Amino acid sequence: MRVKETWRRYSPAQVKDFLRVGYEGREHPSRLRTIELLQGMSSVLDVGCGTGVMFELLRERRPDIDYLGIDVTAQFVAAARERFPAAAARFQEGSLYELAKLPGVSDAVLCRHILEHLPDFEPAVQRMYERARRKLIIVFYLPPRPLRLRRKRDERFEPGFYTHTYDLGRFVDHLLNGLTPAPSEVRIHPRQGTSDPSFRWGDRENIIYEVPRRSRASRSWWSTTARPTTRRPCSPDTAGGSGSSVSRIEVWPPRATRGSPPRAAPT
Repeated sequence: MRVKETWRRYSPAQVKDFLRVGYEGREHPSRLRTIELLQGMSSVLDVGCGTGVMFELLRERRPDIDYLGIDVTAQFVAAARERFPAAAARFQEGSLYELAKLPGVSDAVLCRHILEHLPDFEPAVQRMYERARRKLIIVFYLPPRPLRLRRKRDERFEPGFYTHTYDLGRFVDHLLNGLTPAPSEVRIHPRQGTSDPSFRWGDRENIIYEVPRRSRASRSWWSTTARPTTRRPCSPDTAGGSGSSVSRIEVWPPRATRGSPPRAAPT
């Protein structure tokens, strides 16, 4: 699979501070929300770990969690190992398409700002989902949107680099009905901060998709219960897409509390 990259042309100074400082740095709302969503998790696989920003935050706020980061860009992995020499083994160079080579699984798999830069989302989402014991967390800075008769749109924000916006209905339908095994539900956490306003995409708000795997007890129930297949048009509250087969979607915060600070979804 052909993957475009511009990271390899970054200078050492750019690599060192990449997404660590500035508007999209450590305290970005989407990062802090992600840490909340890791409550109750004992281990996490950070796909596209970059220079170790999430590891640094987790070390400060969740030192109990067992962390493993993987990134396809060698410069980023080297920078993370240099910054955290005592934890160098926690950062590995590798592709998300080769996650099956990693030993074991993690309670949670995190993928932040990665799917936008791939040729397509389906193979990547399934591979990450397979490595998650309890949940998959996906963070977009280019959130999926309804696209007329299109699966994806390359925004071409940067020459030679994928910057895809995916169709909202197709993406959510894949999460609900395309993953194996099917998840228990999909929880959507909108309005998780924007990118740098000086960027062409700076007006778009991050969004988090939380995909919990079904517990053994619920799997047993599901196997003896008809799965809902109600077809309904796409709306901000269903996000299922026109003609999609919808099971359960939760948007957080609920309508009654929208406009208030985001709160954790129930587990």
